[in-house]
Amino acid sequence: MNFEPLVREQGACALWALAGNTKMQQRDIAEKTTIQNICGMLLGDTEKLLQVGVAYTNNKVTQRKIAEEGAIYYLVQLLNDPPTEEVQVEVAIALGCIVLSNPANQEKLQEEKDFKFDVLLDLLRSEDENIRLRAGMALTIFAFNNTPQQFAIREAGGIKYSVFEQFINSMDEYFVSYSAFQIVVLARVIVDQDQVNLTAEGVTLLVSNLKSKDDNAIVLAASLLSSLAHTRAGITDAMVTTGAIDLLVEKLSSKNDQVRNAVAVTLGYLTYNRTAARILFSACRNMPGLYKKLMENIGKNAKISEEFVGDFRRAKHIGLPSQCLEINGGPPAIPPSKLDNIFN
Repeated sequence: MNFEPLVREQGACALWALAGNTKMQQRDIAEKTTIQNICGMLLGDTEKLLQVGVAYTNNKVTQRKIAEEGAIYYLVQLLNDPPTEEVQVEVAIALGCIVLSNPANQEKLQEEKDFKFDVLLDLLRSEDENIRLRAGMALTIFAFNNTPQQFAIREAGGIKYSVFEQFINSMDEYFVSYSAFQIVVLARVIVDQDQVNLTAEGVTLLVSNLKSKDDNAIVLAASLLSSLAHTRAGITDAMVTTGAIDLLVEKLSSKNDQVRNAVAVTLGYLTYNRTAARILFSACRNMPGLYKKLMENIGKNAKISEEFVGDFRRAKHIGLPSQCLEINGGPPAIPPSKLDNIFN
């Protein structure tokens, strides 16, 4: 029995969510169903709806289990013969997440002769702007840290910058952030713009959105910056140049715990850049409690340079950081009585 398009869309969403590494999300889905059932939902008569979130990173164990259930084959078939564009674009995202940073699954996808990037490129011309934006995200996931996939997308015709212009110039901060992220990751496959300029523009837009009055927009911008921070060389330098560190440090004092976590994670990735680490180290020396605030909000499994952590601990052990100077509102470094003795 054929099932409703909405159910197929939800099934695809469930698969790409499971392919990520949001543990709470994976556990919640696992309690309700199984990967096999989700795969069956793509072709069978199950109509159970699942609510899932977005994941941009991979979990190899779950990716392998999804592939073992034959999901790649089924998703490719559904990608080429979808009931709606909504289903088609979610299937594309599902496939992208299943093969994200996973060479074994990438090989399985290459074995599917019916899979071609032309289908995704066609979705960029949809009349529905949300479909176009989601199609751009699907291509971004395929291209993320994957030069061969980037080459394949370019060979299929590449992408023109005009595809992103509407979103980049939008008053909607979410459109701006997603499109900014896309032009950075897809810089090598955008055929009519310079890669360096695209990277600079995308990073600048994301950093600018850290100033938003909308906490959710800040969380999104910071999360996308975190993803970019461990891609190609030079991107973290662009973040430093555009003033990202000061804005991220400022947002560590937000009343919103999600904002604090998102910016702390981004700062953690930036500690692997020497210039960024030096600026942040100086800030931690001169702002009492900043280092503690960073570590309290970054989370247990977040990435942060061991060298940065070690440098701060050593500095604190020998009497730094300068947490008691007058510039920080503390007592004078030299008490007034000693100053009198020096000058009298």
